[in-house]
Amino acid sequence: NQLPLPPQEYDTITRPDVVRSTVIASPQVFEYVSGEVPILGTMDAENLQFYQIAYGQGLTPAEWIDIAGQQTDYTPGQPIALWDTAGLDGLYNLRLTAVMGDDSIDPFIVQVTVDNTVPSIVLQTGEPGRIYTVLNDDVIPLVADVNDNVAIARVEFYADGRFVGTDDAFPFGYAHPIDTRSIGTQEFSATVFAAAGNEASTQLTVEVQRGGT
Repeated sequence: NQLPLPPQEYDTITRPDVVRSTVIASPQVFEYVSGEVPILGTMDAENLQFYQIAYGQGLTPAEWIDIAGQQTDYTPGQPIALWDTAGLDGLYNLRLTAVMGDDSIDPFIVQVTVDNTVPSIVLQTGEPGRIYTVLNDDVIPLVADVNDNVAIARVEFYADGRFVGTDDAFPFGYAHPIDTRSIGTQEFSATVFAAAGNEASTQLTVEVQRGGT
């Protein structure tokens, strides 16, 4: 009806560029995460008294849940915590709080989307059960019907266990060429990768004959 639609993606939060010592480097703002998430950060190691990592649900969390308690050991370049997101889904705030030697507090917060739901995938050809022929068909059109509660990153396609192509946009498909080497039964498979890294696979058997004119 030509009506404006609401946005489906988050905009990044902008702020003036300032030099600060406490930063969560990974995951980044509005990144998709799942499973056990290593948290990378930077802090002023010389003046650090201790730091804490916590998370809260939603844009403005009503509650913060501590991940590993007060930590005093900080090694630059190494994960400062491991966040187990099992059982979580949706938008969360991740907060790093550094307490300095003079008892001043330097916090840093990023918003991330947790997606622990495994995507679904069904692999099919243009016509279920169709027998393809070398003389009459040029390709086998593989189509992956995929679904995820957040976002799909890509679908990878394999023929007889060999990687043959990938597609990162809907509709997810691959046109597999047919030649004399295709005669017989071919095993195709496809693996869908969600933006958070979750994945699922499926298989499909297609028969190719020499055929006639």
